[in-house]
Amino acid sequence: MPYTPGPWKIIYGGFRHDDGFAIGTDNAAASRVKVVAECWPCVIIDQEHRDELLANAKLIAAAPAALALLKGLRQNCDPTRCSMDRDVCNCDMCAIDRFLKSVE
Repeated sequence: MPYTPGPWKIIYGGFRHDDGFAIGTDNAAASRVKVVAECWPCVIIDQEHRDELLANAKLIAAAPAALALLKGLRQNCDPTRCSMDRDVCNCDMCAIDRFLKSVE
C-alpha cells in the first residue's frame, strides 16, 4: 500500500486556543488522505509534553524527505562495493537497503 505523498508538514490547530496539531499535506496527488497523524489538545498534559509531541511530529513530517534521500543514496551506491550478504552486513549502505526493503 502506498503512503500519502509528501511533502508533509505540521499543521497547527485551526481554532482559537487550540494547542493541537496535525501532520498532513496539501499535495494534490494526495487525493484520499490529507492528514497523516493528529495530536489533539485534550491529550497534552503540559508544555514539556507538548514540546516532546511536537518534536515527534517534526520527525514524522520529515519522513517522506528522508525516505527520498535514502532512496537516492541507494540508487547511487555501487552494489559490488559490499562483498558480504546484504542481509547480514553491518555497513551503512546495506543497513539503508534493509530499511528501504522494510518500508517499500
